[in-house]
Amino acid sequence: MPDMPPIDVDRALTTLGLLATGGTGTAGGWLARRPEDESPAFELLVLMAAVDERLVDRVERFVGLEHPHLGQVRAVTPIDPGRTGVLVDHVVGVSLGAIRRARAPMTDGECVTLLVPLCQALSALDAAGLAHGAVEADNVVVQPDGRPVLVAPRPGLVGTALPGDDLPRLLSTVVGVMPEEDGALLAGPASVPRLRPVLDQLLAGGCSANEVVARCFATAEPEAVRLPDAAALAGASLAGMRRPFPVSAGTERRPLPRESGATRTARRRRTAPRSARRRVTVAVAAGVLLVVAVGIGRHVLAHPPTADASTTREPLLDRSDPAGAAAELTRRRADVLRSGSAERVADVAVTGGPAARADSEVIASLGVGGAEGLSARVDSASVTGTPTQDEADVSVSSATSGYVVLGADGRRSTAAAAAPRTVLLHLRWTNAGWRVWSVSQPGAAP
Repeated sequence: MPDMPPIDVDRALTTLGLLATGGTGTAGGWLARRPEDESPAFELLVLMAAVDERLVDRVERFVGLEHPHLGQVRAVTPIDPGRTGVLVDHVVGVSLGAIRRARAPMTDGECVTLLVPLCQALSALDAAGLAHGAVEADNVVVQPDGRPVLVAPRPGLVGTALPGDDLPRLLSTVVGVMPEEDGALLAGPASVPRLRPVLDQLLAGGCSANEVVARCFATAEPEAVRLPDAAALAGASLAGMRRPFPVSAGTERRPLPRESGATRTARRRRTAPRSARRRVTVAVAAGVLLVVAVGIGRHVLAHPPTADASTTREPLLDRSDPAGAAAELTRRRADVLRSGSAERVADVAVTGGPAARADSEVIASLGVGGAEGLSARVDSASVTGTPTQDEADVSVSSATSGYVVLGADGRRSTAAAAAPRTVLLHLRWTNAGWRVWSVSQPGAAP
C-alpha cells in the first residue's frame, strides 16, 4: 500500500483536481495524478510556511520560468494556516545520488554533460531574481534521454536560499560523483587536462556560471551519462530513491485543472526557445548508454578457455609470464564478482590501488548475492611495452556472459552478456605474485 497523505493535503490536491498516489520518498512531498491518468504527473511540495504576498510572488516567478533543465513549478495552494503546497511537474528519471550509489564514478565527459545545462539553469534562475537553494545530488534528476533536471527548490520557494550559494553547491555536487584524482582508471596521458582540478580551482577562487561552462568545454568533450541498468539499481539498496526508473516518460502535459481562488498563478504552455539550448542538446548526445553491469562495462575481464591445461605452475607466481598471469587474474576477478565478497578483491588486485577500489564499489553495487552465473571468455592477452621484474602492461580482449543479481527486495534481475572489449591491465609483482594495480584504455597511461 502506498503512503497516503494527511487529510488536509488530500483536500488541497482535490481542490486542484488531482488525486494523491503516494509519497515521493522525501519529507513533505506527495505524488499526484489527474483522475484519468494512471501515472503521476505532478508532485506537491509541502512547505512549512504560510501563504503571503512574498511567497506567492516567488512562486509566480518560478511559474513563469520555463527552462528544460529546471523542474516546472505550476501552482501554489494553502494547506492549513502554517503550511503551503506548491505543485510542480513530476520529473521521471534517476537522481544523481542514486546513480552514484549504483555505479562507478563518472567520467569527465559525463560531468561536462551535467554541468553545462545545469549552469545554464542556474543562470536563468539568477536572471529571474531567484535562487534554488537545494542543489544536491538527490535533487538532480537524470531523465531517460540523458538530460539532467534540477528539481525541488524548497529553499528558493520559501525565500531562504542565497543566490551566491547555488553555483558552489553545484560544483561540489559534481565533484562528489567524480573519482578521486589518483583513482581515475581511465585517466589518459598526463598531458591531457583533467576536469577535477579545474573544478577545485573554480571552487577555491570563485567563478561565474559562464566561466564554468567555458572551462568545461575547454577541458573535456561531453558524453552521454551512463544510467545504471535495472539490476545495478536493484542491487544498490536504493530505498531512499525519490523517483522510480524506468517509468513511462510519455505523460502528456495537458492543461492543469483550474485552481480555486486561493491561487494567483495562471497556466502557461511551455514555449522554451530552442536556439539557446542547441549546444546543450549536442552535449547530452543522442540517447542513453545503458551500462550492462556497474564496473564490468568499465573494464571487462575474462579467462581464456584455451589456457594450457598441461602446466601445473601457479600462473600468478610465474614472474616470467605476465600475460598468463593477466589471463588468470581475469578469470579470478570473474569469480570474485560472482561471489560478491569484497574480501576476495585482494586475490586479484593490489590492496589500496585504483583497481581494488573500483572492484570494491562494483561488488557493493551488486547487492547481496554477487553476479550469479557470471562467466568470461578471453580472446587474447599480450604484453605491451617493456615489462620489468616488478611491473608489466598486458592488453586483454575479453567478453562476459549474462548473470543474475539478487536485489535487496528479494527480486532477481537478469543482466545481458557484454560485448567483447579490450583493456590494458597494469600488473605489479607483490608478495603473493602478480596483481592488478590499475585498468585503462589501450594507449592511456596506467
